[in-house]
Amino acid sequence: MPTLNSLIRSAAAAQRRSEREAKRRQRELERQQKQLARMQELERASYEVNVFENHIDILISIHKDCGPLIDWQEILSSKPPRKPQKEDFSNHASSAQTNLNDFKPSIKDKIFRQTEKRRENLVKKIEDSKLRDEEEYAAAKDAYESELADWETSRRIADGIISNNVQAFLNAIDYTKPFSEIAQLGSSLNFQMENPSLIEATLRANGESVIPQETKTLLKSGKLSVKKMPKTRFYALYQDYVCACVLRVARELFALLPIDMVLVTATSDLLNTKTGHLEEQPILSAAIPRETFDRLNFDMLDPSDSMQNFIHKMKFLKTKGFQTVERINPSQVEQLTPPPLPKLTTRKVSPHQFIFLGHEQLAEIRQLRQAGKLEEAEAILLKGEPSPAVLDQIRMIASARAKNAKKEGDWAAVVKYLEGYSTYAEEWRDYAINMANQEPPSHTATDKKLLKMAKEKLAN
Repeated sequence: MPTLNSLIRSAAAAQRRSEREAKRRQRELERQQKQLARMQELERASYEVNVFENHIDILISIHKDCGPLIDWQEILSSKPPRKPQKEDFSNHASSAQTNLNDFKPSIKDKIFRQTEKRRENLVKKIEDSKLRDEEEYAAAKDAYESELADWETSRRIADGIISNNVQAFLNAIDYTKPFSEIAQLGSSLNFQMENPSLIEATLRANGESVIPQETKTLLKSGKLSVKKMPKTRFYALYQDYVCACVLRVARELFALLPIDMVLVTATSDLLNTKTGHLEEQPILSAAIPRETFDRLNFDMLDPSDSMQNFIHKMKFLKTKGFQTVERINPSQVEQLTPPPLPKLTTRKVSPHQFIFLGHEQLAEIRQLRQAGKLEEAEAILLKGEPSPAVLDQIRMIASARAKNAKKEGDWAAVVKYLEGYSTYAEEWRDYAINMANQEPPSHTATDKKLLKMAKEKLAN
């Protein structure tokens, strides 16, 4: 028979078991909380890196977008908008009148004496519908008057442009405002024009503060790494950004106006060593002819390198950035010798034929390659845009296959794999250079020795 003490001990033991279970549950919840916090930290780190990379990409790819090409002759010959007719705006009233005409009181209406009330409601709906029709007609008239004014202004500008009226060219810029939503370009943009074939644009570019001071990358652990951006990369990005802005200004103007040349000068605040103050000074001036401009592949070019296609003035130091230059004046353009026209590509390759393989996709491909899934990795790479990074992964796959073939004594396969990559890289050499200003990666010294050995083995 249990005693009081035994009951107390049993109850205490049960309580301790309950406490141990609660403690275990608490530890489990704390572990899950830490795991959740870590997952959130990794997701936040990935998000911050994506935001950083996207910001950089937007800055140096401004030149890739452009407004529509304007055909001023088509605008001049266009017909005026159709004037709305009042009789076309009576649908609501007609429908309400039909409902009144078709009204037949039901037995319930007659029993509860609701016939007259329902008829009055239908009559009221007719009046409300007439008001609704009038409101829609008034709105249509307002829209018509706005469209008519736009049509008249557009035709007046088109007539002036076709007649080579310089003021009409400037009016077209002011009226269409092609740069109003491009805040990334700078704080102001001014235009001058003395003849209908050439326009001068002065762009006050955003300062160096537009480029982040720090880089953000993901470590192998998935954690965020924040480091101060190296000077050379910082200034290289700012150079690309300013040159991309210059290209975008020229591109919008060529799309809007039938001109032969755009003269763009970018200015920024630089230290005047004479006064010790920051002053607005020219940092890049370029004379851009349409004939040359139309030959460029904007999706693939490097903005800074593209300036070599034009008469331009730019002084840039890798560790100090832009230096002051003299502005190119219209009178100087004819006296300066323009660079040769860039060659038009004979290979009809569209970037839309490829898929873009970014940092995350290439990381997954590396994992496939390291796991020995070479065919699967190569199949994806061959569908990707042949950037130097993609070509390097293809080179590594060729290297791995050649080493496997060596182990099996298949020297012909060694030559096939290594020379196969060399042929593929040479085929896309110009594409890679235009895209990233970088040659396709060549074989390592080890693979070159292996290729030489394989050829010697086959020769004996």
